[in-house]
Amino acid sequence: MAGPIELAGCIILDEESRVLLLHRQAVGNTVGQWEIPGGKVRKREEPEATATREVLEELGVEVRIAGKIGSVLFRQDDALCSYEWFQGVISSGTPSVEDSDVHDGFAYHDLRQRGIGYIGLSQGAERLAWTLQTNEVQLF
Repeated sequence: MAGPIELAGCIILDEESRVLLLHRQAVGNTVGQWEIPGGKVRKREEPEATATREVLEELGVEVRIAGKIGSVLFRQDDALCSYEWFQGVISSGTPSVEDSDVHDGFAYHDLRQRGIGYIGLSQGAERLAWTLQTNEVQLF
């Protein structure tokens, strides 16, 4: 039996400690959703490298990883997912949507103030919001 799908994401904060989220466009019957910049860990790739690669691919910026924040297991559709979060600081560039076929915007969100189950968050972002609100993880 295959293990969980490994995911890694990068948490980038603004000066008000809000989290940068990308908005994935609605496609077909799916709804658009706000998600953490990140994606699948490639074979022989460390999760931290995945987080920095995905930020560059999705937002066009380079980040320096400040540290690992935490991880979570969850089910999405019929798959078990393991998501690791890293806090990153932009070291080069200005964020912009790099693939307009996938994402249609980005914004900073105060996930500590959102109600759990906030409409429009991906499962990964919803789990991050919950762990921030319950103080299970701390940002640097």
